Amino acid sequence: MGKRKHYSFAYCCRLVVGVSVIACLCCPSAGAKDYEFSNITELPGGPGQGNAPSINPSGDIAFHQGTTIHFFDRSAGTFLNVSALPGAPPQAWFPKLNSSGNIAMINPDNRDLWLFEADTQAFTNISALGGYPGNSAAHGLRDVFDLNDHNRVSFHSGDLNFGDIYVYDHAAGTFPKVTDQPGGPTKGRENTINNADQIAYMGFPDIYVYDLGADTTTNVTDLPGGPGTGVSSAISLNDRGDLALVSPTDVVYYEAATSSFLYLATLPGFPAGSSSSSANDLSDRGEITFWRTDQHYYDPLDQSFTKLTDQGPVPDGGMESSIGCIGQIAFAAGYVSVEDIYLAIPLPRGDVDGDSDVDLEDHAAFADCMTGPNDGPPEGACNAFDFEPDHDVDLRDFAVLQAAFAGD
Repeated sequence: MGKRKHYSFAYCCRLVVGVSVIACLCCPSAGAKDYEFSNITELPGGPGQGNAPSINPSGDIAFHQGTTIHFFDRSAGTFLNVSALPGAPPQAWFPKLNSSGNIAMINPDNRDLWLFEADTQAFTNISALGGYPGNSAAHGLRDVFDLNDHNRVSFHSGDLNFGDIYVYDHAAGTFPKVTDQPGGPTKGRENTINNADQIAYMGFPDIYVYDLGADTTTNVTDLPGGPGTGVSSAISLNDRGDLALVSPTDVVYYEAATSSFLYLATLPGFPAGSSSSSANDLSDRGEITFWRTDQHYYDPLDQSFTKLTDQGPVPDGGMESSIGCIGQIAFAAGYVSVEDIYLAIPLPRGDVDGDSDVDLEDHAAFADCMTGPNDGPPEGACNAFDFEPDHDVDLRDFAVLQAAFAGD
């Protein structure tokens, strides 16, 4: 059975319907959020280990184990060995999963790009199509391609380090070019695409965003307040056009709506340790998951940091993470040869017993967790009752629990 643990940090979300995107936006909250941690790869039917998870809004997860792609259907609790289906590539890494369950993947042997369509279980070798430009070679396999909900795949093609960025439009069968456009650089490499058909990419040495619909390019790192040149090639892009840029010393959050930058290393609690230039993610609410010796989560509501790995049943190590629209986090934990995929599921505030509501059992547990004002911190699962959060469990926290009470 998968193991689980509750941990608390702030959470809030409301839906806003835009022209072509439904986005989760942050809203104020004085509370905290419990998370249930489950070891997905050890569930019945799972492969036992896994790497490079990609999560969609339904909580489904695609990941690879060795050179095999697996798909976990969260609602059914079942696994599909995608690589065992007819027409699959002989080996594949780094799946990118969209809302329809479709998966883009790369063959590590020849670096061909493939697209799997879940409804028909059909595979398309994108690199073998007429009009495909060049090849898929690049410095790192993980960050050179991405997939959005419109079945458009952004990818690097050409020279190992100084190739171009293209988009494969599956419906149209075309390959529009992203680099060498007005306002943009002639070359690029690491890239990602969102559901607004914006492509963020590293353009040597700056970070650019190309809008496929508007046919415009913006140099983000040279905007006022931006980090300028020399930014790491780690790029995460959400559906609002915000960016998370990870370097060995900092994580920079760019908010597109206000054209403002926040340098997370300047905030209290920014984790020490060595940083990874890949395996990070950014939600539509501005949450960021990133690896810095361990996997960490940044909460924009209270500007706090939470270590996800090395917590209770979750081991240390692991580098990859993926965060969904409603705050679910899929991440690898452990070390390369023994990594597992964990899923962090947000639960109602105060739901200590994990039954997805706040009821009399949770009220009873609260009494055992009371520390009184300024007499904490609470221990273990009692962290879930520190709603303010101010490192104690007192009557102010009880008032928040009462407001969340469901009674069933």
